[in-house]
Amino acid sequence: MSTITFTDEDLLLGSKPHNRLLFVAGYVREQKVNRILINGGSAVNILPLRILKELEIPIDELSNSRLMIQCFNQGGQRVVGIIRMQLTMQDMVSSALFHVIDAKTSYNMLLGRPWLHENAVVPSTWHQCFKYCRNGIVKKMLGDNKPFIEAEPPFADAKYYIEDANKGKKILPPEEPKSCNNQNTRKNDSSTLEPESLKSLILPLTQINMKQPSNPPLKGFVPSTQEEEGGHEALAIDEKGFDPKAFKLLIKAGYDPKKTQP
Repeated sequence: MSTITFTDEDLLLGSKPHNRLLFVAGYVREQKVNRILINGGSAVNILPLRILKELEIPIDELSNSRLMIQCFNQGGQRVVGIIRMQLTMQDMVSSALFHVIDAKTSYNMLLGRPWLHENAVVPSTWHQCFKYCRNGIVKKMLGDNKPFIEAEPPFADAKYYIEDANKGKKILPPEEPKSCNNQNTRKNDSSTLEPESLKSLILPLTQINMKQPSNPPLKGFVPSTQEEEGGHEALAIDEKGFDPKAFKLLIKAGYDPKKTQP
């Protein structure tokens, strides 16, 4: 008689602590079914009604059953019917009697103690695999490492798989806008220009000639240049030649007509 044992080499996730259930994948009527839950705490094998429809199995194939399945919330779930189906997982071919229920579950199939004992299967949620013996040879079936996808409705059990998958993803830094890169490139290019190339950018200065006004100046108005060059000599004009308004402005500015110019 063969002995079934589990060692550290059987650990699917290594020594990392986890709280995962044991899900496997298989084929029923040549259609792949994932999230097959291996649960030694269940007294029956369970098949949700939605999976029965996805497999295109008519309700007429179900046998009658009056079984009431008790759930964790102490509520009862009436069985729609029972059906026996062949299940293939790698090179393991077996059959299981399923109780069909109309309920929303995180698993697509549940294989309980009836299937485990009929096939002498020993599961290990810690090692994430199960082992069985065929013709004196111990064989191993690994658990499904990615039974859930993010697009599916959220389940409490899914977080133990999706979170671990996201931890391995590398978060890339956001890309800089192209406009900033272009500006940096222009700055770098301008700093590398040599002085010889800058000479071509220098333009000659154009001399600006100041034109004297063509209109004659107002009576009594003395330009600043004339005031600097001639001092107060330009103000020594006979009082009768001044405009009255201009004369008053000169008086306010401090001009004294009584003083004689040297």
